[in-house]
Amino acid sequence: MNDLDPIDRERALEMNKKLLEFCDELWVFGDEITEGMKIEIEHFKKIKGEDRIRWIREIEELAINQ
Repeated sequence: MNDLDPIDRERALEMNKKLLEFCDELWVFGDEITEGMKIEIEHFKKIKGEDRIRWIREIEELAINQ
């Protein structure tokens, strides 16, 4: 996919949103959220609910929560 090609980018976002329909949870890693990630997160909230999103700010959180 070419991020600089708006048609490619839109197709990729649509494919990603379709894939999210098969997911039980969405894990978001890090503090930097790109525009594409925002679109995908909002889509996931609509179809699955905000309570199914796991925000992982730092990798250390994974070790602590296991």
